[in-house]
Order: sequence, then structure tokens, then C-alpha cells
Amino acid sequence: MSAFRGTTAVSASVAGMVLARWTAVDIIRDLSEISGSFILTLRDDIRSRASWPYGTPGEIGPMLLSQRVEISIHGELYLVGWAEDVIPDASEGEAILTISGRDLTGDLADCAAGPEGPVEFANVTLEDLAGQLCAPFGISVRADVDTGAPFEKATIDAAETVLSAIEKHARQRGVLVTSDGVEGLLLTRSGQTRAPSDIRFPGPGVKRSSARFSTRDRFSDYFVKGQTEKAGGKRAKAAPLTPATTPQERVRRYLAGDPASSEGGSKEAAGVAILGHARDREISRWRPHVAMMKSKGSADGAQKQAEWMERVHRARGEEPSHELHPWRWQGGLWRPNALVHVSDSFLRVDRDFLIAGVDLVFDEDNGETASLRLVGPEAYDPEEDAE
Repeated sequence: MSAFRGTTAVSASVAGMVLARWTAVDIIRDLSEISGSFILTLRDDIRSRASWPYGTPGEIGPMLLSQRVEISIHGELYLVGWAEDVIPDASEGEAILTISGRDLTGDLADCAAGPEGPVEFANVTLEDLAGQLCAPFGISVRADVDTGAPFEKATIDAAETVLSAIEKHARQRGVLVTSDGVEGLLLTRSGQTRAPSDIRFPGPGVKRSSARFSTRDRFSDYFVKGQTEKAGGKRAKAAPLTPATTPQERVRRYLAGDPASSEGGSKEAAGVAILGHARDREISRWRPHVAMMKSKGSADGAQKQAEWMERVHRARGEEPSHELHPWRWQGGLWRPNALVHVSDSFLRVDRDFLIAGVDLVFDEDNGETASLRLVGPEAYDPEEDAE
């Protein structure tokens, strides 16, 4: 048997044991998923000795399925969750065990909020609503931003998951729902904290720089349309298509309320009566996008929704990524939803980005690597839905 080449920087407390001899580690926390995840691999010395008398003895005992797991990195608690998969694997002379799972909030994405439902809450704040829905799972809820006034009525459908129910109401308050990885659910907004260090490439500790800059999901113009109750059930006249006008010219007239462009602007009281418009001036070719308001609203609400769409699509079209070594920089571990200043001469960027995802990986050949997925600061700005 070769000497141990794994890491003891990660310790996992599970079923009364503290395990800290890992041959492979992969811990992911990302804003695109409510819950963080982990995959930990160890040499299973108990099974190894039971199968082969010449197996090397060690300190690691068996892992148990569906147990609570507390993972610390360099002595700092980083993720608390459940062991959801246990995979034993043996070859001649050696046995390994892989344990994987998600943090505590994984159950919120899977499970029904009100199986006895539908359920209705009256005069409840977002924190209280989330707290009551999370309480049966033993998950705490905290907010680090103002979550606004109470809801007069909050209805939960029988088949709705806990996460879906909370996010539906959080959007009405412009609040981002995420996991803090350790204690439970966090009601916040994007970029409330800063990363432990800036990133400079070329620079010490930065092993790789890459990016995806894309206009695939960006548009030149964003239109949001809706109807007032007065206009409900009625339709506007179709805009005339004439060889003498371009789409851009018809839009200009439409926004200006020119009667020559169908029943544009303020004259459209009999049909689509609410209009919001925003432009992405970096998209030079004609690429219009139209969305309908999700609920009854105002012209101001339509305009805010159009501006939100432009802002978020643009920010998500910027996705730099950097591989760093080691996991801890200047006394802090990398975490998602923090702003970081990036000065990268290769990518030609020198500004703040939002850490959307962190992937902490260890293997015996490459040691510790922290892969950061970055996006524009506005990429996870929550959309404010009308109540």
C-alpha cells in the first residue's frame, strides 16, 4: 500500500465520528441551486481489512447512510447536510467509500410545503412565512435585508414545494432566497458581502483564467406589455407593415404615441395599455424581445420589469471563471454571493463581479483547487413581482 496522499484539511463529523483522511473532495455551493452539495471519498480500512488480511490498517470507520454530516475546512464549519448516497467500491487490495449529499436546504427543494393543503396564512411577514414552512424540517431562517411589509394573504398550494412557495413570495419583496450552507435558509440580496481577496491574473495563486462572454440570450430591445382591467378582453389594432418603414422606426413611433403606428402609446387604451421598454446598447443588431406582465400592474411596474430583464440578461452574458490555490486566502474561504474585484489582463476586465458559484476540489494529483464561477453583479437581482 502506498503512503497516504490525501487531505486532512477537511473533516466530517458524522454518526459520532470525526473523519479527516480524504482521498478526494468536491464541495459545491452555487446560487443556481438552493442547496450546496458534497462528494467525499475515503479509504475504507474496515472493509479493506475484512476483505483482504494484508489491507493496511487505518483510523477511518464506516459511513452511515442518511446521517447528518458537518463538514469543516481548515477548522471552519463550511457545510452541514445529509448523507444521501453511499457508494462502496472495492478492487484488489483496497476498498474505498464515497459519500455524497446536499446541505440541509435540499429537503426544501424536494418536499411539499403543505401536504394537507392548500394552506393560507394571514398577515404574515416573509420571514415568518419561511420560518413556519421550514420549521418541520428543523431548518432555521434568517434575513440580512429588509423584507418589507407583511402579506395580507399568503396561499400555498398542496403540491407546491417549500422552496417554490418561499421564492414565490420572496419575489414580491425583491428578495433572493439562498442557503447559507450551515444554519439554513438566508433571505438576502445579491452581493451583500465581499470576497476574502481580490483576484489578479497573472498573479500568485491563480492557476487558470477563462471566460464565456455571450450575446446568445441578450436582446437589443426589451418590451413588457400588459393590460389594465379597463382594457381586458379587448385587442389593439395590428400595426401596419409598409415598405417605407423599418421595425426600429415603427417602434420609435409606437413608443412616442404616434397615431401612424397602429394605436401606439397612449392611444392604445382599448388594447395593450401598459408598456415598458429598455435597450441594451451593446447589441447593435435588431433583436427585440417581448414579455407580458405576470400580473396586473402599472406602467411604472412594466418599465421596471423591462429594465430588470435588460440588466439581468446582460450580467448573465458575462461569465469569467478562475481556478485558485489554495482554498483559503488571507484567512477566508471562498463563498458564493460575494462581490470580488477582478483585474485580469488576459480577459481584459478590471471591475467587480459576483461570485455565483464555488467548487472546492481536492485530488491526490493536484491538491486543493477552488473554481470560481463569476457573473456580472446584477445577474441575480431578484425580480419584484406584483402581489
